[in-house]
Amino acid sequence: AQCGLRYMFNLALSHHRLGVEEQSQPHLDKASRVYGLAYSLLTTEEGGGCTVMLAAIVNNLGHVHLLEGTMDKAQRCFEHLLMALMFVTVGSSIRLSDELHEGFFSNVMNMVLADQRKLAPAA
Repeated sequence: AQCGLRYMFNLALSHHRLGVEEQSQPHLDKASRVYGLAYSLLTTEEGGGCTVMLAAIVNNLGHVHLLEGTMDKAQRCFEHLLMALMFVTVGSSIRLSDELHEGFFSNVMNMVLADQRKLAPAA
């Protein structure tokens, strides 16, 4: 199952990159579908799967949704990413590289800061 998961993630990542580089909606659509399949496979595996892979999948899927303009779906992905990052940061012995940590938190912070702009100012 892990081999199939890696294959799906790499296939989705390839379509994701092509979608960005070529501004190709069909590639972004394919990336979204394959990331979704990889997410389903990962979350239905015995033991819950790998938190780092889960974070990578929902981060990338959130980025695809941003590019497609489906902000509600992107928001849900980044909320899920935030939960995964909280687990890794607080409740786990898993350590992310500084680069991954910074990249994931950058996307989550964009979501948090966007939500703060919607709040009413203090009285």
